[in-house]
Amino acid sequence: MSKRRRPTKRAQRKHRFRMRMMAGMFDFLGTLLGFVMIIVTLTLLARLVMWLRQDINQSFGGIQDAISDAIVQPIDVDAGR
Repeated sequence: MSKRRRPTKRAQRKHRFRMRMMAGMFDFLGTLLGFVMIIVTLTLLARLVMWLRQDINQSFGGIQDAISDAIVQPIDVDAGR
């Protein structure tokens, strides 16, 4: 059985430095990815609101025309003669 060597202080410092550096890179990439996801989400919400506005105008426009046609009767000018 071979004995496992204990790392030197210098090797431990190098290893710790590399781990901190990688942790910092992953923090940066995570922040960047989070920012991109926020922008994508806001874009999707804006498009949803625009679509909803158009859909409401289109849906209720036909209903409004039908109601106004039913309520407002055009005056027949020739009928009075």
